[in-house]
Amino acid sequence: MFLRGFNSATAKWEGVDVAAIRNEVGSIRYTADQIHSNFKALLDSLDENYQDLSELSVEFQEFKKDMDAVYAKLNRINIDIRDFGAKGDGKTDDTKAFEEALKCEGASIFVPEGTYLVHEIRMPSRRRIYGEGFKSIIKQHPDATGEKNVITSYDHSKRTEYIFIENLYIDGNKRRGVEKQSQSGARSSGVCIANTYYAKVENVMTYDTTKHGFDVTSPEYNKVGDPPTKYQPNGSRFVWIQNCKATKFGDDGFTTHFSQYIFIDNCHSYDGDGSIFDTGNTGSNNFEVDDGSSHVWLTNCLSERAVRGFEVKGHGRSPASDNVNILNCVSYQDCRAFDLRHIDHTRAHHPYSESAYHVNISNCVAIHPRYTPKNVGLTPRALIISSYSNVNVNNFTAIGDPSYDYKDQATMRFQFKSRNINLSNINIKGFHRNNEDLYVAGGAQKCDNVSISNVIITDSAKWGIRTGGSINNVSVTNANLTGRGQKDSIGVYCTNNRIALLNINTSNYENAAQIAGKKSKNFVPNNIRRGTKISSASGQVHKETGAIIATTGGCEAKGDRTVVIASSGGSTATGNRSMVMNSYDSHTEGTGSLVVASKNVKHHRSYTVVGGNSESKPSSANIKWELNSRTGNITAAGEIKAGTNYNDYAEYMESVDGKPIPAGTIVTLEGAKIRPANEGEYMVGVISKTAGIILGESAYHWKSRYLHDEYGGLMTEKKAFNTTDINGKPITEIREVPIENPLYNEDLEAQYTSRSERPEWNIVGMVGQIHITIDETVRPGDFITAKNGIATKAKNPKELDQKWRVMTITSPYNVEKGYGVALCFVR
Repeated sequence: MFLRGFNSATAKWEGVDVAAIRNEVGSIRYTADQIHSNFKALLDSLDENYQDLSELSVEFQEFKKDMDAVYAKLNRINIDIRDFGAKGDGKTDDTKAFEEALKCEGASIFVPEGTYLVHEIRMPSRRRIYGEGFKSIIKQHPDATGEKNVITSYDHSKRTEYIFIENLYIDGNKRRGVEKQSQSGARSSGVCIANTYYAKVENVMTYDTTKHGFDVTSPEYNKVGDPPTKYQPNGSRFVWIQNCKATKFGDDGFTTHFSQYIFIDNCHSYDGDGSIFDTGNTGSNNFEVDDGSSHVWLTNCLSERAVRGFEVKGHGRSPASDNVNILNCVSYQDCRAFDLRHIDHTRAHHPYSESAYHVNISNCVAIHPRYTPKNVGLTPRALIISSYSNVNVNNFTAIGDPSYDYKDQATMRFQFKSRNINLSNINIKGFHRNNEDLYVAGGAQKCDNVSISNVIITDSAKWGIRTGGSINNVSVTNANLTGRGQKDSIGVYCTNNRIALLNINTSNYENAAQIAGKKSKNFVPNNIRRGTKISSASGQVHKETGAIIATTGGCEAKGDRTVVIASSGGSTATGNRSMVMNSYDSHTEGTGSLVVASKNVKHHRSYTVVGGNSESKPSSANIKWELNSRTGNITAAGEIKAGTNYNDYAEYMESVDGKPIPAGTIVTLEGAKIRPANEGEYMVGVISKTAGIILGESAYHWKSRYLHDEYGGLMTEKKAFNTTDINGKPITEIREVPIENPLYNEDLEAQYTSRSERPEWNIVGMVGQIHITIDETVRPGDFITAKNGIATKAKNPKELDQKWRVMTITSPYNVEKGYGVALCFVR
């Protein structure tokens, strides 16, 4: 009701009887106090179980009507400052006139056109000062001491309520020689709202103030040596600053300290000179939410040419500001457009801040940030977050000057122990001379737990998005990055593999991505981290590197790097690097093991692939086949069947002369090698093209690479291997591996040729139905012997030790070719 009364139309009184006004105000205050007292007495008299509220409603309406009448009467008390002796001539000290006028409680004091010199105006509760905008100048007197504010609350040691300052031009006149004489605490500012509840400052401009243009604060600030947990008492609350301007201030344009529920709307701060600081080391900011403030809104504000445009911070001796909301604001040519930090909580040896939390930045724009001579060592940024946690940045645009030399910095940087940051709908353009547009810093002071989504970068820095080392919890999703075709330019640069990447499009960079030192030229690979559940109706993932995909029935990926795919019946993958696929109620516990196409199988052997099926409960006894990657063995409980044209069992054998032997030739042994057989010699086999099983190829490496015992068995040993866990931490893993031959030369491995590619090694069919080259004597049903490797009819079959019999003639003997072909059973 105060706000409504003081904002309604008013009329200026002339020739006023001040004593009469004071009497009337006293009467009004007495009436208001009586109304409040009577209403409170009524509430206190009500029983807790009082059900009929009609009486209360009627009484309340009566009280409301009386209160409205009181404040309407108060609003009619408008007095002209000149009636109290003020001259407004820019020469006379008008301080006393304001002191006298402000003794009228509930009065609106009108300040007409003129320049009014004052030492300090101190406003008691329920007072209003208003003027005619730029025509009504309140200027600090040349003799005013450095600690004086121009307008402030009446007594900082006692609570002030309901003060209003409107339509004034405030000149701090710091050129009177007090530029560096300002004091700590609620002093030396243009408008200082200290220890005050319910204040409104509207259409006021401050100029040339010693310290701040506007300060909403407690009476004192923390001092050097105070702990960062100390909150100053008697901060201000419920303060509105609207449509105001600040310029040429010595420190900050708008600032808050140890105060809550502050609303700064549609304000403009520009060209502070930082005069209380040493040259080149200025911390002058346009909008600053400082030590111990909370629940602050900055909306629709414009900042120009400051060291920091919008800053949320705390000094090391004070708690940081909390729950700060910056909405629809614009920074133009500030060095640091938007800056969040808690001093002395940024280095590796510093503790994490316990108070720097909850900042929301929405629909804001940073235009042409640049270096400033006011702070020589400060690099320009559109947005920088240090020390703060729980920060949301949404709909943020950074527009760079393509011709400006940013000296290879970062457009946006997130660093120094900041955590829990969400960035969404980010738009960056025009920072040609920057190294990266968006940088999440790593190392001992890393920023972590960062979610970045919906990013557009166009025609800007050499690198689009960059993340530093030691970072574990950063995700980048849905980004469209367009570079400028620079040499060594990269769309996404990640120092390690632990960054989650999804749906990132890049163009016009030399490389789309560089991740953990590996470059990807044409695209940014998707990298989905954490345990993942996809298209599954139930189930659970227990480890970060596990996944369940397209499952039902409560399947679980329990171990590191485990997967359950297209399975059901509660299938589980428990071991390290293991998988269950296309199975029902099947389980693997080994390292590097796989169960596939199975039912009720339990498997624990490492580095193997198994399958099986049974209607009994899950057991390793239900395994039907196994592929052993460690030994190369294949084991099956059932039949092994070959195709129609693959009818025999064979081995690779080396020819005596080192040359290939024609197919169908019967061969014999000469030592450990083979040659065409003759009559009466032992027939070891036939050169075959239809072998279903072929042994002895040594396809992958030199046959003696690993040591074998005297019976040919592979010799193994347990060996320690250094590896890393899912977090990249070094660990040692014990594995059983084959013992390598000391004669093995790894450098020659690339020159090794498998036996199938060498002419001296021939496939010799030994058992089964094999095609054999025959002469003209052979007929179906005949037993055969060899003549220079060619089959010929045996003369005395009963005397043969080997009885190979012709099943059928597949190609009759041809005189011109000099041979025929028969299908024989060899055993």
